[in-house]
Amino acid sequence: EIFRTGYEAVKSVCPKAKVIVHLDDGFDRELYDWNLGILKAGGAKWDIIGMSLYTYWAINEGKRHDADAIVDECMANIVHLNEKFGTPSMLVEVGMDALNPDEGARLLKRILRNAQLLEDSDGNPLCLGAFYWEPAWIPPMHYDLSKDGAESVLAYNQKCWNEHGSGWATFNARGYDKEVKSAVNGGTWDNQAFFDFDGKVLDSINVWNYVRTGSKG
Repeated sequence: EIFRTGYEAVKSVCPKAKVIVHLDDGFDRELYDWNLGILKAGGAKWDIIGMSLYTYWAINEGKRHDADAIVDECMANIVHLNEKFGTPSMLVEVGMDALNPDEGARLLKRILRNAQLLEDSDGNPLCLGAFYWEPAWIPPMHYDLSKDGAESVLAYNQKCWNEHGSGWATFNARGYDKEVKSAVNGGTWDNQAFFDFDGKVLDSINVWNYVRTGSKG
């Protein structure tokens, strides 16, 4: 009821707007079948299926073990969902570990290239685009426990975290997110950006050009 009402409210204000229903783990077909199946049965409407795809987290949390296989499963899921629900998808969140920029650029290039190739029988794209999250997400200051002044850096970062939301969540989230309790800079993974911890741009940012030119990343 809430989803259907929200959809209709958006369309009443802006008929051309596209409404997205967003889930994580874009590789997990079972998750999408279950969740979207329930929504559909309840009368929910949407125009686009939004997906998050983080190979790092899928492997880190033990859900999968191979990054390339995760990408392949996601692409297959996009095709499957279009066949089942009749709507295209969009990768609304894609992120890579900035500490391994070469591998991140390789995977991102593969994701973008493969997504561009997905079409239905009429030649319509099945994946409408991809958004990187979060390209500028670095901590306020680089926290390194091995360096002098580390504790003061930590205190500064946590102050920024709580006052300005510089990380994934504030300490108020500790009641429902166990990861927040061990985070030191404002999130469990502060740097999934195109910049290193000190704000220097990484070569992996060129992946957007690589996708168009075919150069190696």
